[in-house]
Amino acid sequence: MTKAIVFYDSRYGNTETVARAIMEGMKKGGIEDVLLASMKTADEEDFRGRDLWVIGSPTHWGSATFRLKTLLVNAMKDEGKDKRAAVFDTRYKGMSRGASGKISSLLETYGIPLVTEPMAFYVESGGSSLASGEAEKAQAYGAEIAGRSR
Repeated sequence: MTKAIVFYDSRYGNTETVARAIMEGMKKGGIEDVLLASMKTADEEDFRGRDLWVIGSPTHWGSATFRLKTLLVNAMKDEGKDKRAAVFDTRYKGMSRGASGKISSLLETYGIPLVTEPMAFYVESGGSSLASGEAEKAQAYGAEIAGRSR
């Protein structure tokens, strides 16, 4: 049985909303044991025993947040062997790159393969809310992750 973690950082709540929708999609897709872990309260122990890591960050200067990258690197050093992952980010429409590219590169450095392509979720100008349809897209992405993880 797959045990997963959806680990995210969120500044305005949009990435958290996406993370929760992805978790719901994963559960509907058949992965029952999914831990939702916020950067604000998570530590390396949360990754222990989880074979599927779903990592998400808001895009900050074209990358993931510094604290998310730091905790992720520490977790990979301790728990990264034989893991699989998926990554996502939130960003404004029109941004050519986002946090998911940096997260993917970090995972690749530690030999953690992706089960599906990174996904971008868009926020309205000003970062106040997700663009229309993005929460539903996140649920579908979670179901896709579940389907590719069995």
